[in-house]
Amino acid sequence: MPNPSPALDAVTAVGYIGKPVHVELEWNDDPEPFCRSGYVIGIVLPVKGVQEQAYLMVMSPGEDFPVEAYLEDIRSIRIADQIEGFSHA
Repeated sequence: MPNPSPALDAVTAVGYIGKPVHVELEWNDDPEPFCRSGYVIGIVLPVKGVQEQAYLMVMSPGEDFPVEAYLEDIRSIRIADQIEGFSHA
């Protein structure tokens, strides 16, 4: 299934660090997209022989650890107005 939004690259992804986001993820073998909301707390950049794909680390409400959202799997990403369970202070 083609990605309806422009590809998110590492340079653009850095702009989401510290922001509340709503991410829609899509995988080739799963017909239904998966949504995740939380704060982008970091980005892991690709390093040849160590980490081949860049991903965002998204911390969601109620979770103990961040979720890895690989840039190639992101169908859409937007800044969230409000995320339940997090303070925007």
